[in-house]
Amino acid sequence: MKTRRRAMQQPPPGRLWKKNRAGWQCPGCGKTFIQRGLWHSCGAYTLADHFRGRPRARKLFEAFRAFVKDAGGPFRLSIAKTRIGFIRGITFSGAIVRKDYLRSGFLLLRRLRSPRFVKVEHFPPYYVHYVEIRDASDLDDELRAWAREAYAV
Repeated sequence: MKTRRRAMQQPPPGRLWKKNRAGWQCPGCGKTFIQRGLWHSCGAYTLADHFRGRPRARKLFEAFRAFVKDAGGPFRLSIAKTRIGFIRGITFSGAIVRKDYLRSGFLLLRRLRSPRFVKVEHFPPYYVHYVEIRDASDLDDELRAWAREAYAV
């Protein structure tokens, strides 16, 4: 089955967006955001797009998705061109799919220090802490604590 994609440099102007229970919906791609008019890739992507030819990464993602749900609770997925976001009001975690592993980020209100972080970005007042998930054993108690904290944000 072919995936429908809409190539747009930027989403339609914010004044065209519609308010719904979850926030604001882009009229171009139908994605919902917390704020009207936020820039995004404005395309329709699926999980299959991210995992084509990457069975190991898919298996890790399914384990990670179950892990995040267990650590926090219900959320919805936002599938974009370059990442898969986990949303509960705002995007609290996400996954960037690589050939045989995931790079996952957790949105926190404080900066943590750990040798596991491959990158930390600051978007005041938030810090996004990135880790690599190369094996199911990486889904441990330390990561669970970060997932719980991110879910609470």
